[in-house]
Amino acid sequence: MQSPANPERVVFIIHSTYNSLFIFYFNTTSLPKSSLSLSLSLPP
Repeated sequence: MQSPANPERVVFIIHSTYNSLFIFYFNTTSLPKSSLSLSLSLPP
């Protein structure tokens, strides 16, 4: 029997949630927009 949750799907959901929280955290800080753009443009 396969598990109801696909490991790849779980990893994808966790990765998406982490990215959303990461962007939200930087949007709520008082960093300059240039630093924010630079941080988001860096590869994971």
